[in-house]
Amino acid sequence: MSFLRKTNLGSGRRFRPGPKRLFGIVAAFLIVVAMSATFSATPFKDLFTLIARPFWFVQEYVTGTADSALTNIRSKTDLLNENAQLNQKVQEQAAAILLNQALQAENDELKAAFGRTNHRSALLVATLSAPGVSAYDTLIIDAGTNLGVKQNAQVYFSSTTAAGYVAEVYASTALVQLYSHPNEEIAVQAGERRFFTKATGQGGGNFIVKLPHDSGIKEGDLIMVPGSPTLVLGSVGTIETDVAKSLEIARVRSPHNASQTHFLYVQRPQ
Repeated sequence: MSFLRKTNLGSGRRFRPGPKRLFGIVAAFLIVVAMSATFSATPFKDLFTLIARPFWFVQEYVTGTADSALTNIRSKTDLLNENAQLNQKVQEQAAAILLNQALQAENDELKAAFGRTNHRSALLVATLSAPGVSAYDTLIIDAGTNLGVKQNAQVYFSSTTAAGYVAEVYASTALVQLYSHPNEEIAVQAGERRFFTKATGQGGGNFIVKLPHDSGIKEGDLIMVPGSPTLVLGSVGTIETDVAKSLEIARVRSPHNASQTHFLYVQRPQ
């Protein structure tokens, strides 16, 4: 009786398979699963699939979680890099603004020494009709001879941006033709080296400027209308090269949308 109890129960400890036995069990299970997937006609396939399904679910969950974590890590890295690049650009722009302010102050000081100022006398006028209602690249303003508006007087979008000129004057209104009117030409200075050339209107606030191939013009450069003070006509968007004529053709865009302009400034007679 004691022998049977000892044989069946052993020493009373639980059954704990060793590493080799556990490896053998797992290997056998994997072989059975592989056979069930290989031989579709196996009568135990449904049983094998039922047994293996939790393991497949765990595998897919772990794989998906890992992929998601890697994607998040990559996304955060990309955002950090983009943020660093944006901060660099902000710092560069801040430095450029300070430089421009210093140059402007120096310019004002020199002009003041020679009796010149950066202030022009201008009349604020309202827009009665804009492109889309008035003729292409023209505006109608609410001032004419009654307020001293003269033909060919310069018109500005702002104190620093050129718009066009007064083409026709009436009793209480006037017709303004924009510099971007098709085939309208205006003398300009282009790029950092201030090349003197012409800007030709293309309609809709667009211009083209032709420059020698070594002008150094680049995207974002300002195109200025010479004078005292100078005015911004627009900025360079794209640049094309005409190899046959050794020219660079800059496509320029005005910073103002004439169709959404409610007020303008007209040069007063001196």
